[in-house]
Amino acid sequence: MPSRSSREVQPPGVPSPAHASKALDRNGLVVGAQSPRSCRAEELLWSFDEYRRRVAAEPRSHFFRVGSADQWLFYAGFRHSADPANPDFAALEDFWREFLAACPPSRRLVLVEGEVRLVESDRGRAIGEGGEGGLVAFLANRDGIPDLLSAEPEPAKLVAEHLKRFPRGLVAYAYYARLVPVWHRFAARTSFPEFAAKSPALQVADLNWSRPTVERLHREMFGRAFDERDRDFFARITDPASSSTVINLILREDSRHRDLHMLRTLATAWQAGKHIFVVSGASHAIMQRRAVEMLVRG
Repeated sequence: MPSRSSREVQPPGVPSPAHASKALDRNGLVVGAQSPRSCRAEELLWSFDEYRRRVAAEPRSHFFRVGSADQWLFYAGFRHSADPANPDFAALEDFWREFLAACPPSRRLVLVEGEVRLVESDRGRAIGEGGEGGLVAFLANRDGIPDLLSAEPEPAKLVAEHLKRFPRGLVAYAYYARLVPVWHRFAARTSFPEFAAKSPALQVADLNWSRPTVERLHREMFGRAFDERDRDFFARITDPASSSTVINLILREDSRHRDLHMLRTLATAWQAGKHIFVVSGASHAIMQRRAVEMLVRG
């Protein structure tokens, strides 16, 4: 079962925000702007070394909530799955019911990692087609919550950031390769090239990618043919917690940009007085938790 917590523990090394103000600047969330030492969101995200330590200690989904009777933020960090039999989905539904009970309808907002999924006809299909994001889209529709948004940055802006530092071909390769484990998660019901072609990031014109280019780069880097059946290999080279290859490093930077954008989105919604339910990958929940708690308590 997922870990669950509503405790508010002061993160180590971070000044108390009891009388601090919050603000947004062009670099991200500023937490505790009037405290002895102001901390930007990037400083409050865990390092990848700390992330690996925490994941080793807690390898399951990571749910937490912070707030008070006046305003709540529920964060469901999910170990990605598209299996309706996974018990974490029942835990997610319990967490959702707690959100509904605690938060009045007029101020509810639901944020998801990735695209907002289509609303499917039943629970099993919602999970099978869209994983945890699909289930939350189903629940929000069933329970009359119209405010369901993506917490992600626009793919074109994210690609533009990467192209400042990395060659175009390697960025395209990284985005293509990271889809292999996702394709396997959804039982590989279509061919991988067909599945990958639907990716919003790969549709960004600036990437100008092609399968032959990806295959050539793969052979140059790894000395063998691109084989999407090798799920474990692609899971290793696309893991942002690793620094083994340049592909890991590109996707590490990608994950960091996305975490910071999610935090800015959460900050804006929180300052607008929303009760927020977030569903994302467990890695994002673990990485962001300290910053989220500082935001809510500030």
